[in-house]
Amino acid sequence: MNIKHRVSFNSKKDEVLFHFVINANIKHKASEIPGGKSKFVWFDITESDPNWPELSQLIQTLKVVDIYDTFFSKSEILNAEWARLFSTYTEGYPQPFETWITDPINYNNNCRTCGTFQQVSNFQIDQEPTLRGHDFMTLNWAVSTFFCTPKVFENFESHQIKGYETWKVILTKTGSPVQKISQLFVPNETASGLLNRDELAPVKCSQCNITRYFHHQRGVMQYKRDAFDPDLDIIRSYEWFGSGRDGYQEVFVSNRVIKLIIEYGWKGVRFKVVKLV
Repeated sequence: MNIKHRVSFNSKKDEVLFHFVINANIKHKASEIPGGKSKFVWFDITESDPNWPELSQLIQTLKVVDIYDTFFSKSEILNAEWARLFSTYTEGYPQPFETWITDPINYNNNCRTCGTFQQVSNFQIDQEPTLRGHDFMTLNWAVSTFFCTPKVFENFESHQIKGYETWKVILTKTGSPVQKISQLFVPNETASGLLNRDELAPVKCSQCNITRYFHHQRGVMQYKRDAFDPDLDIIRSYEWFGSGRDGYQEVFVSNRVIKLIIEYGWKGVRFKVVKLV
């Protein structure tokens, strides 16, 4: 397991940090800011890097942008009982472009304050996706929803994977089903079981009264073991996560699903380990 950071800053405003990056030979990128007096600088670094202890102090002192996430080794993932599923490939937008999430035909109980929702109909897109060699994808604005190629569903069925439904995706202009992908719809939720929840800054929505938690980014998410149905391989969290108007539920997959995806080399997703207690 390692924590990876993407740090970005202004070379003039944060000159001390820029000098540190140069002197430490940290690989970075930079682009001129209009006016030519400074640069926008960004770089990726892991917490295992020997420069991290001193660098982290500078980041905290200068309060520059620091976006981080946790990445697990292949062995950690393969040994996990459950993992969170994350998309690494996004293509296209849900349709109708302007009203896809506010239209009651698509969603029930959609909260415009925190973004929680209940999907009740098929997604629509404007054209067949290119996929670019991926077997999993998601859409812009719907990043917690997964779409898969037919061979994924065929293998899930042949291996008796439980806990999902195959929902058609519709071409808006013709009303016919998309051929390259279908939605991996997850109908079942865990029981309430998120541990260490206070670390994720829970906030109750003033409109719908649902409590959301900030995105879990550091380390292993911990859950109560009895929150999971042992007869299922795919399930979504009872808890909601997100910030602003971005509300979503985590999608969890069992070790059986993890091994299938890795064995077949399907691209478009990655995993974050979940520890059951």
